[in-house]
Amino acid sequence: MHTVVQYALWVKQHLQKEEERENQAARDFDEIPEVWKVLERHLDPEQDPSLVIRSVYGKCLTDLMNLDSDWITKNLGRIFPKNQALQELRAAAWEGYVTSYPADTHVFTILREEYSQAIERLGMPTHETQYLSEFDQLLPKHLIQLYWNGELELGAPDLLLESFFEKAPELYRECFMRNFGWLLSHNQSEVTPELLERLQRLWEWRIGMIYSSSASAIPTSELKTFGLWFTSGKFENKWASAQLMEVLKLSKDVNDDRNVLCYLEKIAFSIPREAIKCLGLIADGSRAKWLIYGEQESSRAILSTSLQSGDEETRKAAIELINRLLARNYADFRNLLPNGVA
Repeated sequence: MHTVVQYALWVKQHLQKEEERENQAARDFDEIPEVWKVLERHLDPEQDPSLVIRSVYGKCLTDLMNLDSDWITKNLGRIFPKNQALQELRAAAWEGYVTSYPADTHVFTILREEYSQAIERLGMPTHETQYLSEFDQLLPKHLIQLYWNGELELGAPDLLLESFFEKAPELYRECFMRNFGWLLSHNQSEVTPELLERLQRLWEWRIGMIYSSSASAIPTSELKTFGLWFTSGKFENKWASAQLMEVLKLSKDVNDDRNVLCYLEKIAFSIPREAIKCLGLIADGSRAKWLIYGEQESSRAILSTSLQSGDEETRKAAIELINRLLARNYADFRNLLPNGVA
């Protein structure tokens, strides 16, 4: 089957070199009827029930779209059959696609229902020779790219993204949120205000869902990923510090915590009240011993900046935190206290 598709691509390339053709995509399979016949025959489960062959349709889906998008649209229900007896074929085609391509805008438009089905299947084995967990891990990566590019949004009629958060194990939700943090710091393309607004909306929605959930367990590993969002430096400082406070209250620590503390030092001058509150939560967190001593220079800088603030509430919070640290035998902070203050 791979050979058939490659042959069709070769023919198309040479036809295009010969002359410019109008409506070329719609005519391609008319130009190569032998390809059309092979593809049709292998789509018939009675003639070819092979899961391996069916996966090729998924692996070659983008190429087939480029060859003849009309043919794909007409035969999508055969490539991904809804008949309950043919669900292994459907899953095989999906696995072929999701393991072969990054998310594609044009393909997503016609495969949206398959993305929804993949979310429904999360955690379920598909057939005896493969395990879905291998493919589950690729689904969040596709959804990340689609949300990043603005193709996927909260509140869509099919609630695709909401369904993912409802059904996905915490491991995959963590992957989803963590990768946004990585992209914010490492992606070479411009991070637009529109993208930041979408990401803020996503994060605020997720925090709201966690607070309103009746579940007893808080998804701390998912929440901790905000450390990477915070240290990217892409968000407005007050918004980012407010979210960091919520995370620290719920999860007691955060990913990339050393860099979080260093970044807090960097922005403390512009938001001293928020910075000292964040430092106080870090000092009460599960990694306080390592962070307060390990990044003592940053901790001292935040405290000093807060003590020099013209805001009385901020100064009081800094003094109160120093005294709490002294009570826990962090004696190195004593010399930060103003004269006459104990």
